[in-house]
Amino acid sequence: MKLLVCEPASSISFGNDLCLCFKAYLFTFMNGKKSQTLVFMFNQKNNLLYLVLRAKYAPIKEDNFMETIQTIMTRRSIRTWTNEPVTKKERKIILEAAMNAPSAADARPWHFVMIDDPAVIQQFTSMGGTEMLEESTLLILICGEPAKEVYPGFWPQDCSCAAQNMQLAAHDLGLGCVWVATHPLEEREQICRRVLNIPDSIVPFALLAFGVPNEVLSPEYRYDPSRIHSNTWEEK
Repeated sequence: MKLLVCEPASSISFGNDLCLCFKAYLFTFMNGKKSQTLVFMFNQKNNLLYLVLRAKYAPIKEDNFMETIQTIMTRRSIRTWTNEPVTKKERKIILEAAMNAPSAADARPWHFVMIDDPAVIQQFTSMGGTEMLEESTLLILICGEPAKEVYPGFWPQDCSCAAQNMQLAAHDLGLGCVWVATHPLEEREQICRRVLNIPDSIVPFALLAFGVPNEVLSPEYRYDPSRIHSNTWEEK
């Protein structure tokens, strides 16, 4: 195969960023037909160059750059960020995605505490393995309120759905995110309560860190057929 760049640079919207998009095509020597589209995307917000393959599971549309399946399949946990803040518009989109998550009986037993004061963020960097949070410009603590449940015991699942939506929304916006476990680690829960004045009726569930990524991680394909069982449990 040979690589042929056949279209000039163009601008596309990627979240709130203006990105330069270069399209190239792979041609086979045998018949010269286009076999796969490549998109080189330069994000002017963080000066990173991305190469996005048109994969068989998620064809790219130019008017909707990142499709749902592609967002899921390319998301990675990011642990280093630039000092550029997450915008108000990006924050709202992330929280809209969170609150649009499913919950048992549509109870929505969640609260979200936004943290962007560096002095407050610093207090979460000594929980063991959380030193990287010092670079984050935005933390959001997801909290559960068991009293709001219709069916008791489901609030951790509900908050997990919200957290996953937040991670995917951030990735779709070109931001990096990492999930820091809080519940059921009692010591971390107590730190959250002390620093953020969380009442006893509310449970600190997970701390999500956001920012403009300072690293690019390649997608990982994690599909494992050995974890799939059909109609009954099968030892593999």
